[in-house]
Amino acid sequence: MTLNILVGGSGAAPSNKPQKDLPDGNLCKDEIKFPDGRTVWRSNVRPDRISFVSYLAANQFAFPKGHNKTLTDVFSSLLGGLSGAVEGEVGGKAFVPSSGTRGTFTLPCGPRGAIIYLALKREKVPGTVVPAFSVRVEFNPRKLQPSGIHQFLEILEQCFDVPIDVGAFLSNATVTRYDAAVDFVGLCPSELVATIEKPGKRLAYFGGDGLLETVQLHKKRATPSKPLQTIKNPLGVLGVKIYDRTRERAAHGKPAPVPGYAVTRAEVVKTRLGAGFSFADLLVAEPFKDVRLSYAATAAPLIEPSVWNLYLAVKASVGDERATILLGLSGAEAKALKKAFQDHPNTLLSSLSSAAWQAGIAETGLDQMIALSLAK
Repeated sequence: MTLNILVGGSGAAPSNKPQKDLPDGNLCKDEIKFPDGRTVWRSNVRPDRISFVSYLAANQFAFPKGHNKTLTDVFSSLLGGLSGAVEGEVGGKAFVPSSGTRGTFTLPCGPRGAIIYLALKREKVPGTVVPAFSVRVEFNPRKLQPSGIHQFLEILEQCFDVPIDVGAFLSNATVTRYDAAVDFVGLCPSELVATIEKPGKRLAYFGGDGLLETVQLHKKRATPSKPLQTIKNPLGVLGVKIYDRTRERAAHGKPAPVPGYAVTRAEVVKTRLGAGFSFADLLVAEPFKDVRLSYAATAAPLIEPSVWNLYLAVKASVGDERATILLGLSGAEAKALKKAFQDHPNTLLSSLSSAAWQAGIAETGLDQMIALSLAK
């Protein structure tokens, strides 16, 4: 195979296809135009899942003077109040053992009936001698929407015999996981080049028609000390997942997110956040800092487009080393293609500002919880 190097060229011919009308909706916040005439749209970066742990301690309640209530009394009222909140709700479940020292709940909230998971148990607060109760909460802000988060906060306030300081509860919380997602309207996964820092395993999934549906990029992990069969995630930490949202929704019997357009989602999971990662820390988080994502057609301007596209297609299905063999590439050709792949210009994420993440937080309603936590 001979690579055609286009000195000073764009690497792709301008598109002759007429542009469609700009799609409406929250998925199309930013317009991105490329040298080949292609236009795509990008959503805000939105929180897709939040997990946090906090404590209920005596100083978080407005006990009246002369009261004789104990924290255990208040906790019992919380368990009963949450049980009442889910009673009769579709998808709502409550489990409180007879000991009354713990409980687990699934609480539907918001216009879509999105589920909030809660697990409560009695334990000591680290560094104190005062008994308290830990509360673990997990939910998807994007599915809850602002009204669902508002409803959840109201339920917390109303589930006690005495008022709870929800702000204090949230300000003491430690966020243990957050997911973030950004959508691209007008692109499918096969049209993207994606890389991450410390790359490890790369998995690709194809549909029955041979089209690329999902790509998972995992970070390189240390040599395992145990057999792979006993390791929870032998692939290593997931760096980014990129998938076709239209096909994913169709598989669940749901309509296309933007009819008439391909929609691809890039999703990251952040779990190693460090001790004391708070709601306030979410405001300055950079979920896609370690991810590079480019429109493939303009990612390698010095390589002839047909060669570049063929290399990407074969690489996606069999990996880089096997692609080099199957395509009969010389050492110089393989090196040039590999370098272009690694050095792509990050055209889809480089212009993504922190404002897009903060706007996505507000779009889902998570800003309500952050504001309450910061007020303390």
